[in-house]
Formats: sequence, C-alpha cells, structure tokens
Amino acid sequence: MPPHREAHPHPQGGDGEATEQWLLMTLSLLPSEPPVRLTMSVEEAAIVLGISRTFAYEAVARGEIPCIRIGRRILVPRVALNRLLESAGADGTGGS
Repeated sequence: MPPHREAHPHPQGGDGEATEQWLLMTLSLLPSEPPVRLTMSVEEAAIVLGISRTFAYEAVARGEIPCIRIGRRILVPRVALNRLLESAGADGTGGS
C-alpha cells in the first residue's frame, strides 16, 4: 500500500462523520490551483499562432516550430515558442 494511504487511511466503517473528515483532509492535500503546463499540443500552438492545424504540423516537420517528441506525442514548449516569437519581432523580418 502506498505511504500516503497509510498516513491517511480511509475509514472502512459506515461512520459518516469519519468519512466526511477523511474527505476534507484528503481535499486539503490537493493543490488549490491546477499545475502550470510547460508545453502545449501542436493544435494548441496553431491556435495561439493563428494558423491552421495542418500548417502547424508542416512547420513542426520543417523545424520552424520548436518541439519535443515523447513517444508518439509532439509537444511545443511554451518557453521555446515565446522565444521564437520574440526573436521574430526583434529582427524585424517576422520569420526565419
């Protein structure tokens, strides 16, 4: 049994008050906000960039959109996409 379950065992009986206390204690251990995602899907990057899904996948294949591959998933790091956009605006060319 995992250690977190041993530290906070769920009451096995029908005691409603104990179950409610266990639930409140368990919920208090959860983070109050969802974790910040460091990556986005190619589809999400397409939306952010204002381009089609197909064009985004083509740009990934050409190396124009930075990506990492984990198994069959292709993820676009938010930091890398931000850097790409900042550099495109900084040199005045708007592209590569």
